[in-house]
Amino acid sequence: LVICTQGRVTDKEGEMGTKVMKEFYHELSNFAKMPVRIIVRLCTDTEEVRDIFNSMDGEFDSIDVLDDFWHEAFEVYLHNPWLTYTLGLHRLRESGLAPEMMDAMDERSLTLDEVHRLCIMLFLGEDSSDFDLPHPQMDQNGFLTSLTRLVKEEQTQWNPVKKKMMPWIDLRKLESVYKLGVS
Repeated sequence: LVICTQGRVTDKEGEMGTKVMKEFYHELSNFAKMPVRIIVRLCTDTEEVRDIFNSMDGEFDSIDVLDDFWHEAFEVYLHNPWLTYTLGLHRLRESGLAPEMMDAMDERSLTLDEVHRLCIMLFLGEDSSDFDLPHPQMDQNGFLTSLTRLVKEEQTQWNPVKKKMMPWIDLRKLESVYKLGVS
Protein backbone atom coordinates (compact mmCIF):
# COMPACT_ATOMS: atom_id res chain seq x y z
CA LEU A 1 0.00 0.00 0.00
CA VAL A 2 1.51 3.33 -1.05
CA ILE A 3 0.15 6.54 0.45
CA CYS A 4 1.28 9.82 -1.08
CA THR A 5 0.58 12.95 0.91
CA GLN A 6 1.48 16.60 0.81
CA GLY A 7 -0.19 17.69 3.99
CA ARG A 8 -1.76 16.95 7.31
CA VAL A 9 -4.33 14.20 7.73
CA THR A 10 -7.90 15.31 7.00
CA ASP A 11 -11.26 13.60 6.83
CA LYS A 12 -13.52 13.60 3.74
CA GLU A 13 -14.81 17.08 4.65
CA GLY A 14 -11.25 18.44 4.87
CA GLU A 15 -11.34 18.72 8.64
CA MET A 16 -8.20 18.22 10.73
CA GLY A 17 -7.71 17.64 14.41
CA THR A 18 -7.16 15.11 17.15
CA LYS A 19 -10.27 13.05 16.33
CA VAL A 20 -9.30 12.78 12.63
CA MET A 21 -5.74 11.87 13.56
CA LYS A 22 -6.94 9.13 15.95
CA GLU A 23 -9.20 7.68 13.23
CA PHE A 24 -6.35 7.69 10.71
CA TYR A 25 -3.99 6.15 13.22
CA HIS A 26 -6.56 3.43 14.02
CA GLU A 27 -7.05 2.60 10.33
CA LEU A 28 -3.30 2.57 9.73
CA SER A 29 -2.75 0.24 12.71
CA ASN A 30 -5.38 -2.14 11.26
CA PHE A 31 -3.51 -2.20 7.94
CA ALA A 32 -0.22 -2.70 9.78
CA LYS A 33 -1.58 -5.95 11.26
CA MET A 34 -2.08 -7.38 7.78
CA PRO A 35 0.68 -8.99 5.72
CA VAL A 36 1.28 -5.76 3.80
CA ARG A 37 4.00 -3.10 3.65
CA ILE A 38 2.86 0.47 3.92
CA ILE A 39 4.89 3.15 2.19
CA VAL A 40 4.08 6.75 3.04
CA ARG A 41 5.58 9.00 0.39
CA LEU A 42 5.85 12.55 1.68
CA CYS A 43 5.46 15.23 -0.97
CA THR A 44 6.08 18.19 1.32
CA ASP A 45 8.83 20.11 3.05
CA THR A 46 6.61 20.97 6.04
CA GLU A 47 8.37 19.84 9.22
CA GLU A 48 5.07 19.37 11.08
CA VAL A 49 3.84 16.88 8.48
CA ARG A 50 7.19 15.08 8.42
CA ASP A 51 7.15 14.76 12.21
CA ILE A 52 3.62 13.32 12.23
CA PHE A 53 4.45 10.59 9.74
CA ASN A 54 7.99 9.90 10.97
CA SER A 55 6.56 9.15 14.43
CA MET A 56 4.38 6.47 12.80
CA ASP A 57 7.43 5.05 10.98
CA GLY A 58 9.06 4.30 14.32
CA GLU A 59 5.93 2.80 15.80
CA PHE A 60 4.93 0.31 13.09
CA ASP A 61 7.40 -2.18 11.60
CA SER A 62 5.43 -2.46 8.36
CA ILE A 63 5.47 1.30 7.66
CA ASP A 64 8.26 3.10 5.83
CA VAL A 65 8.01 6.87 5.51
CA LEU A 66 9.93 8.23 2.53
CA ASP A 67 10.84 11.78 1.74
CA ASP A 68 11.86 13.01 -1.70
CA PHE A 69 14.91 11.49 -3.40
CA TRP A 70 17.35 14.22 -2.31
CA HIS A 71 16.35 14.13 1.36
CA GLU A 72 16.42 10.32 1.44
CA ALA A 73 19.84 10.25 -0.23
CA PHE A 74 21.18 12.60 2.43
CA GLU A 75 19.65 10.55 5.27
CA VAL A 76 21.11 7.34 3.82
CA TYR A 77 24.49 9.06 3.47
CA LEU A 78 24.44 10.10 7.14
CA HIS A 79 24.10 6.46 8.24
CA ASN A 80 25.71 4.59 5.33
CA PRO A 81 28.18 6.97 3.64
CA TRP A 82 29.76 4.12 1.66
CA LEU A 83 26.59 3.59 -0.43
CA THR A 84 25.60 5.59 -3.49
CA TYR A 85 21.85 5.98 -3.05
CA THR A 86 20.48 6.04 -6.58
CA LEU A 87 17.13 7.09 -7.98
CA GLY A 88 16.57 3.42 -8.85
CA LEU A 89 16.96 2.39 -5.20
CA HIS A 90 14.61 5.19 -4.22
CA ARG A 91 11.97 4.07 -6.74
CA LEU A 92 12.31 0.50 -5.49
CA ARG A 93 11.66 1.68 -1.94
CA GLU A 94 8.78 3.93 -3.05
CA SER A 95 7.06 1.03 -4.79
CA GLY A 96 7.16 -1.14 -1.67
CA LEU A 97 9.14 -3.81 -3.51
CA ALA A 98 12.46 -3.25 -1.72
CA PRO A 99 13.70 -5.86 0.73
CA GLU A 100 12.80 -5.02 4.32
CA MET A 101 16.41 -4.26 5.28
CA MET A 102 16.34 -1.29 2.90
CA ASP A 103 13.75 0.32 5.18
CA ALA A 104 16.51 0.85 7.76
CA MET A 105 19.18 2.37 5.52
CA ASP A 106 17.98 5.94 6.19
CA GLU A 107 17.57 5.33 9.94
CA ARG A 108 20.75 3.53 11.01
CA SER A 109 23.97 1.94 9.80
CA LEU A 110 23.33 -1.38 8.14
CA THR A 111 24.76 -4.42 9.89
CA LEU A 112 27.51 -6.40 8.14
CA ASP A 113 24.96 -9.09 7.38
CA GLU A 114 22.70 -6.48 5.75
CA VAL A 115 25.66 -5.02 3.83
CA HIS A 116 26.40 -8.51 2.52
CA ARG A 117 22.76 -9.08 1.48
CA LEU A 118 22.58 -5.64 -0.15
CA CYS A 119 25.76 -6.30 -2.14
CA ILE A 120 24.38 -9.63 -3.33
CA MET A 121 21.14 -7.89 -4.35
CA LEU A 122 22.93 -5.04 -6.16
CA PHE A 123 25.60 -7.04 -7.96
CA LEU A 124 24.45 -10.64 -8.22
CA GLY A 125 20.67 -10.74 -7.96
CA GLU A 126 18.70 -13.63 -6.55
CA ASP A 127 20.59 -16.25 -8.53
CA SER A 128 24.11 -15.78 -7.21
CA SER A 129 25.15 -19.37 -7.90
CA ASP A 130 27.72 -18.27 -10.55
CA PHE A 131 29.67 -16.12 -8.10
CA ASP A 132 30.28 -16.49 -4.39
CA LEU A 133 30.54 -13.31 -2.34
CA PRO A 134 32.11 -14.37 0.96
CA HIS A 135 30.43 -13.06 4.09
CA PRO A 136 32.49 -10.22 5.62
CA GLN A 137 32.26 -11.74 9.10
CA MET A 138 33.68 -15.04 7.84
CA ASP A 139 36.29 -13.85 5.33
CA GLN A 140 36.94 -10.09 5.30
CA ASN A 141 39.72 -10.22 2.72
CA GLY A 142 37.73 -12.52 0.44
CA PHE A 143 34.70 -10.24 0.77
CA LEU A 144 36.72 -7.11 -0.06
CA THR A 145 38.54 -8.75 -2.98
CA SER A 146 35.31 -10.10 -4.49
CA LEU A 147 33.40 -6.89 -3.87
CA THR A 148 36.18 -4.83 -5.46
CA ARG A 149 35.91 -6.95 -8.60
CA LEU A 150 32.11 -6.63 -8.67
CA VAL A 151 32.19 -2.86 -8.14
CA LYS A 152 34.73 -2.39 -10.95
CA GLU A 153 32.50 -4.34 -13.37
CA GLU A 154 29.56 -1.97 -12.82
CA GLN A 155 28.99 1.46 -14.30
CA THR A 156 29.28 4.43 -11.98
CA GLN A 157 26.07 5.91 -10.60
CA TRP A 158 24.99 9.48 -9.87
CA ASN A 159 25.62 10.26 -6.20
CA PRO A 160 23.22 13.10 -5.31
CA VAL A 161 25.07 13.94 -2.08
CA LYS A 162 28.52 14.19 -3.70
CA LYS A 163 26.99 15.56 -6.91
CA LYS A 164 29.13 13.36 -9.13
CA MET A 165 29.31 9.92 -10.69
CA MET A 166 30.59 7.32 -8.23
CA PRO A 167 30.65 3.53 -7.85
CA TRP A 168 27.73 1.89 -6.05
CA ILE A 169 30.02 1.17 -3.10
CA ASP A 170 32.83 3.42 -1.89
CA LEU A 171 35.16 0.59 -0.84
CA ARG A 172 37.48 2.79 1.23
CA LYS A 173 34.56 4.19 3.20
CA LEU A 174 33.07 0.72 3.65
CA GLU A 175 36.41 -0.57 4.99
CA SER A 176 36.72 2.43 7.31
CA VAL A 177 33.16 2.33 8.67
CA TYR A 178 33.18 -1.41 9.37
CA LYS A 179 36.91 -1.65 10.12
CA LEU A 180 37.34 -4.29 7.43
CA GLY A 181 40.77 -5.53 6.47
CA VAL A 182 42.18 -4.26 9.77
CA SER A 183 43.89 -6.95 11.81
